[in-house]
Amino acid sequence: MSALNKNEKTMKPSEIIVKDAERNGIDGQQLLQGIAYNVKKGNAKIMQSGNSVLTMQRMSDKSHAFSLHLFTLDEPLSLAKALASFIKTIRNMKGVQNVYGDTDNKQLLALLNRLGVDVQDSNLSGYTWMAKV
Repeated sequence: MSALNKNEKTMKPSEIIVKDAERNGIDGQQLLQGIAYNVKKGNAKIMQSGNSVLTMQRMSDKSHAFSLHLFTLDEPLSLAKALASFIKTIRNMKGVQNVYGDTDNKQLLALLNRLGVDVQDSNLSGYTWMAKV
């Protein structure tokens, strides 16, 4: 899961996004441009903890539902700490009722459950899971 060793420093969010995307066969620069556009328009937020970045994008103009995407270069223990930080931040945000994600990583979903997130099957197409905040 990680391309880092313990001696490496925390990377910039853009570096994490690009490296994680390219590791998964996606054009990281193009993805980064799309994220930057949505952040600039106020439709998305970026959070970072360690070498993990979470993007959070409002699903429609007046929606209280957000799509989440995790980019990480962290080792499992650091990733668990990052997820705990993201969860705390999201729970403290006003106007967020539901979050949606798409992953086939059962370990990640199990980790979210262990961190107190009630992960359920998504009620929307294009997403594999959802959770109420």
